[in-house]
Amino acid sequence: MHFIHARHWLILSMVLLLGGCSRIGLVYNSSEFLIQRYVNGYINLSPEQREQWRPQLKAALAAHRAEDLPAVAAFIDQLRQLTQGELTVIQLQQLRTELDRLYRQHARRAVDLAAPLLAELNSAQIDALARRFERDRRKAQDKLDDYDPAQEVRKRRERYVENIADWTGELSDAQQVLIGEIAARIPHSQAAFNDYRFRQRTRLIALLRSGADESTLNVFLSQWLIEFRDQPPAMAQAWIETETLIKELMVRLVATLDDQQRARLDERLGKLHQDVVRLTR
Repeated sequence: MHFIHARHWLILSMVLLLGGCSRIGLVYNSSEFLIQRYVNGYINLSPEQREQWRPQLKAALAAHRAEDLPAVAAFIDQLRQLTQGELTVIQLQQLRTELDRLYRQHARRAVDLAAPLLAELNSAQIDALARRFERDRRKAQDKLDDYDPAQEVRKRRERYVENIADWTGELSDAQQVLIGEIAARIPHSQAAFNDYRFRQRTRLIALLRSGADESTLNVFLSQWLIEFRDQPPAMAQAWIETETLIKELMVRLVATLDDQQRARLDERLGKLHQDVVRLTR
């Protein structure tokens, strides 16, 4: 599993990865190009399809800037305030609730963009998408075949330490031990996740080949990417366990931050908040 729960902690993951710097502005202002490039990596759109889809993409990005970014900025500000004191499980639950809402809001925009595009694919494009999905499946399976539990825990610990230290400054030995302890307890659920993704992608290809319309595709994508319907029990349980462990890590780690670490974290979150607010203008 990734450090942050894929559903409830998506926006926090974005915050931690992008960082409070001009990079977020560069990425966001290039989002139209980056999204089209990503889509073309899976579907070789014709010039006509690109032209037909571009106004929808522009409208979605404009709505995101006006409606979604203010909510992201408010969340960052809330996180900034909470991390300056003793973080509690109740406060983390409040953050989790807001992150869930933000995730659903962002996922809804993605689904509403994807459904009309998928509905216009021709048979050759559907076949190409199926081949891409199969390459992804084989690549994911190859990684699983090479899975080494001890190596995975070591890499996860190193990744957590590096990401957190980027926000707080150098971590003490005791803080690194704490992070390593939690990292070692994160369940390995990649096999269940891969199985779920493969089954849902197979269903999507079947829908496309049957000539499903935009409305039908929207319902399917919503059930998959927003509701996580029909996910394997092992995957659902792993997410619950991971979320519990991340909450434990955040509560225990924030309690150990010294004044210098808190000041750096406050500065970084404050700068990120300013950057996001600036993007809304």
